[in-house]
Amino acid sequence: MIWEQKVSSIVMLANPIEKGREKLAVYWPQDRAVKHGPFMIKLDGEVELADYVIRKMTVTQDDIKETRQLTQFHYTVWPDHGVPLYTTSLQAFLTRIRKIVKDDSNPLVVHCSAGVGRTGTFIGIFAMLDMIESTQTVDIFNFVCQMRAQRTHMVQVESQYVFLHKAVLEAIECGDTEINAPDLRVKMIKLNRADPDNPDDIMMGTQFKVLEKYTFVKSNTEEGKKSFNVDKNRNKDILPYEDTRVSLLKSPGVDGSDYINASSIDSYQVRGMYIATQFPLENTVNEFWRMMWEKKSNCIVMLANDDENPDLFKKYWTDKSNDAMLCGNLLVTLDNEEKNEEFVIRNFKLKKNEGGETRDIWHFNFLSWTEDQVPKTTEGIRQMIGKIQDVQRQGGNNPIVVHCSDGSGRTGAFCALVTSLERVKQDQSFNLFQTIMLQRIQRPRMVASVEQYKFCFQAILDFLDSFDQYANFQDLRQ
Repeated sequence: MIWEQKVSSIVMLANPIEKGREKLAVYWPQDRAVKHGPFMIKLDGEVELADYVIRKMTVTQDDIKETRQLTQFHYTVWPDHGVPLYTTSLQAFLTRIRKIVKDDSNPLVVHCSAGVGRTGTFIGIFAMLDMIESTQTVDIFNFVCQMRAQRTHMVQVESQYVFLHKAVLEAIECGDTEINAPDLRVKMIKLNRADPDNPDDIMMGTQFKVLEKYTFVKSNTEEGKKSFNVDKNRNKDILPYEDTRVSLLKSPGVDGSDYINASSIDSYQVRGMYIATQFPLENTVNEFWRMMWEKKSNCIVMLANDDENPDLFKKYWTDKSNDAMLCGNLLVTLDNEEKNEEFVIRNFKLKKNEGGETRDIWHFNFLSWTEDQVPKTTEGIRQMIGKIQDVQRQGGNNPIVVHCSDGSGRTGAFCALVTSLERVKQDQSFNLFQTIMLQRIQRPRMVASVEQYKFCFQAILDFLDSFDQYANFQDLRQ
C-alpha cells in the first residue's frame, strides 16, 4: 500500500506495547535493514524528542531497483481509547508534520492500533486546521460524520470528540506561533508593534496574555501542602505538580523525607533534562544536595544573586576553598572559582561522607538578572549557556538543576530559552509560545512576565545574529 499509493509520510499514534499488551508489530527497521516481500527498508536516521520520534527510511523495491524516501512521525504519549493529557504537546507535533507535508501531494497515512479512535481524532484536527486556513470556518460535527461514513468508529469515544474541539479552539485562539529562524527579525518587528485592537499594548503583550489564558493550571500539589512539608516551600503558590515532582529516596519512618520543591522539566529532545527548583531554604539545603547526588546532576544554574535579598537567600555552599560543608551525609567543598563580568563559575567537590565517592559539581551563578528586571543585554547569558553546554558534553548530559528565587519566572525563562536554542540548532525553527505552555504544564508560572518573554526572543535573535545572518547553519549544529 505504501508503495502503490506513493506515500512519503506516516503518522503513528500508538506504541508497540501499551498497558503490557502488544498493540502492533514493529514494521520499521531498527538496527539493520529488513525485508518485507519485495521491499527492503533501511533506517537512515532517528530523532527522539520528548513526546515523539521522527524516523527517516529508504524503501527499495528489488524487482525494479527503485528507491523512495519515507518519514515516520511517531507520537508516543497518546493512550488507547483516550486522549493526551493536554492539547499543547499534540499541537507541536501537528505543526511539525504540517510544515513538512505541506507541499506533498501524496496521501498521508495515519494509524494507531485499530485505526479508528486516535486516528480519527488526529485526522479531524488536521482537517479542521486545513479548513480554517482555506475558508476561515470549521465544521467538526459534519466532518466526523463524513469520516464515519467512510470508516466505522472514527473518533471512537466522547473524550476524543471533546479533545478534537479543544485542540481546534486552542489552535484558533493561539494562532500560528511557529517561527523559522530567518524570519525572526521581521517577526519581532511585528510583535513589537501596537496591537490594533488594544493600542495600549504591543502584539507581544497580547500574545503573552493569550499564553496566560491557555495555561493549564493543575491542582495536584498535595504533597507540598502536607503539614510536614509546608515549611519547605519558599512560595506557597509555587508547588510542584505530583506528576512532575522530583522525588527523593525515602527515609524509613520520616514523613516527607522524599519531598523537595522541585519539578522535572522536558527539553526539546530529552524528558526531564532540567530540574526546576527554588533557592534552597536553610532547612532544605541538605535535601538540595541530596537531590544533586541522587539524580546524578553535575550542573547547577543559579539565576538569583545571594546579595539580592541577604535575609532570604543564604548561601548553600562554603566560600572557603578546601573548607568542607557538611550537608546530611554529603560533604561540599569549593575547589575553584572563576569570576566573569556577569556570572561566576564555581567548581565544587561533592563527596559521600561514608564510602568516599567524590563528584564534580559545576555551579553557574548569573549575576545580572533580578526578580523584577531582565538583563540589559543578552550577551552574558549566551556566554554562560555556552559554558554550561561544554560542561554537559563532558559530564554525560545529566539533568541540569536550575533555580532562581522560587523556581518559576527566571528559571522558566532560562529553560525556555535553552530549549528554543536547542530546537533552532536542530530544525532552524522554534516555537517559544508552545515551549512555555508545555513547561507550565510541568511547573506553575514558568516565565512570569512579558519582559522575560521578550528577553527570550531577543536572546534567540542575538544568537542567530552571531551566525552571519542565519547563513551558516552548519556551524549551528556543532
